[in-house]
Amino acid sequence: METPGPSYRATFAVPGFGRLVVAGLIGRAASAMLNVVLVLFVLERFHSPGLAGVAVFASIGPSLFLSPIAGALLDRYGRVRLIMLDYLVAAAALGTMAVLSSVGQLSPPLLVILAMVSGITGMLSAAGMRTVVPLMLPDDLWGRGNAIDSSGSTITIIVGPALGGLLVGLLGPEAAIGVTVGLYATGAASLLGFPEPGERGIEGSLLASSLAGMRYVLRHAILRGMAISLTVLNIGAGILVVAMPVLVLRQMHGDSTTVGVLWALQGVGGAVSGFIAGRFETRRRERQIILAGILATAAATAVIAAAPNVYILGLACLLLGLVTGPLDVTLFSLRQRVTGQQWLGRAIAVSMSLNFAGFPIGSGVSGAFIAVDVRFALAVAAGLSLAGAGLAALLLRPPPMAALEPEPEPLALRG
Repeated sequence: METPGPSYRATFAVPGFGRLVVAGLIGRAASAMLNVVLVLFVLERFHSPGLAGVAVFASIGPSLFLSPIAGALLDRYGRVRLIMLDYLVAAAALGTMAVLSSVGQLSPPLLVILAMVSGITGMLSAAGMRTVVPLMLPDDLWGRGNAIDSSGSTITIIVGPALGGLLVGLLGPEAAIGVTVGLYATGAASLLGFPEPGERGIEGSLLASSLAGMRYVLRHAILRGMAISLTVLNIGAGILVVAMPVLVLRQMHGDSTTVGVLWALQGVGGAVSGFIAGRFETRRRERQIILAGILATAAATAVIAAAPNVYILGLACLLLGLVTGPLDVTLFSLRQRVTGQQWLGRAIAVSMSLNFAGFPIGSGVSGAFIAVDVRFALAVAAGLSLAGAGLAALLLRPPPMAALEPEPEPLALRG
């Protein structure tokens, strides 16, 4: 009997994969919605772009700092139960935030603390979902699995921000936060009884395992190059996520719904281009795709900075999404391809956190740039994207990119 070739149908035929995709969609919808809702919540309740940036930083930064421990926990105890734990922690912290705000007891310091608690376990689900895909699927389906995973993530960018902006506009920010609580709780419930894929139970202390994962990534030429270039790129993304709503609300006389629609346009572009990209083999062409994607991101961000009206802004957001889809699929597949299976949890958690580290930094400093001028802040974001492309061209050179098999365990980590 002839074995069917790689296809999306074959990918969804793998037992449990469809259920995992649904659970991931629910959890990521909550996260995507929260990214916009938290900014709008702070702007409406405290009228402070600076505090909005700090709140976004608090909701993301600590989980990135703790990523080596998160990765070690994933390799040691499995993925599914820890993904559920993250969703429940986020639901509890955000529920507390909504209740305190409703009764007038939410101060700025308490807001920042609750934002930090809501995201402190975030890497458990972020890296957990990414590591489950290669464990569940044969390697010839990784491209399509990553495309489904990435496009599903961008689909949530369509639903999450649009729904969040609409709920903030119609019912108020507390109601919008309440919906994210419900989504996180539903995502956790949907994984009840899900079997743990792959092997787990690494030996040694948790601290030693965490440090080993960090050393593995830093000594890995490709993972290290990705981390440096994408950190700079994502500083610009962190500025963008705060500055664009300020541009819409203050200079274009839009509202929360408008902000949600603009982020949704980005999600539409990413979902479409991601599914298309998943149909093509990226092996040996990663460098070209990554460079083209980052350069196009810089161009789209520059258009956002100069947009004279909301219509041009919408086209730029759509363009930004279109270039994000292939870039994400390529990055995810490359990271999985060059990482040994015994290192998946630790290496991917550390790599993802290093790649994304720029985002909370950008959000945290965005208020200072916006205080000068919001378009200046967006121009800085575009410049940082361009710098990220330069670093990728320098660090992801053809010789290391040709080594697309997992690097051996560093000598210092053996034994």
